[in-house]
Amino acid sequence: MKRIVTFNELSKLKPAELYSYYHRLSNTLHRTEQGTHERRMVLASLEHVIQAMNVQNNDDWNCVFA
Repeated sequence: MKRIVTFNELSKLKPAELYSYYHRLSNTLHRTEQGTHERRMVLASLEHVIQAMNVQNNDDWNCVFA
């Protein structure tokens, strides 16, 4: 991995694209060695993907409080 994927980049993607990104990053994570720079970049990118997924899921959830 060459760089961290930012939340701003990910916020423009569709849910299916985010899930695809998540799976690719997860597979990359399993191939990296603990404590390496690459692993830290993958973990940071995964965190951003999860944040983008959560934001999209919250946008789809309409809740009315009485």
